[in-house]
Amino acid sequence: MKVQVGAIVQARMNSSRLPRKVLMPILGIPMLGILISRIKKVHSINKIIIATTENSIDDDIVNFLKKEINVIIYRGDELNVLKRFYKAAKINGLSHILRVTGDNPFFD
Repeated sequence: MKVQVGAIVQARMNSSRLPRKVLMPILGIPMLGILISRIKKVHSINKIIIATTENSIDDDIVNFLKKEINVIIYRGDELNVLKRFYKAAKINGLSHILRVTGDNPFFD
C-alpha cells in the first residue's frame, strides 16, 4: 500500500470568539491563504484538504478556495469534527494525516 499523507485543515467561519477569522486578511492575504502556502512547503504532504462544514456561512471559504488556491474541499457536519476528519481522509485515500487548525497561519 502506497503511503498517502494529507494535511487536513479544519476551517469554519462560525467562531464564537472571532467570527470569520479564517478569511481575515494579514497584510492583504486571507489567513487561510497564508496557512495553505506554508503547508505547501512541506514536501512529504501529498494532499491538502480543507475540512469545513455544510453550513451556508462556510460558502465563503469554499468560494475563496475555488478561486485562489488549488486544494481539496470537504464539507461535513459542524458538530462532529472527528467524523469530518475521518471522512475527508477516507474519501481521499489517506493513510496518514496531519491535523491543522485553520486559524493558525504560523504553522511551521
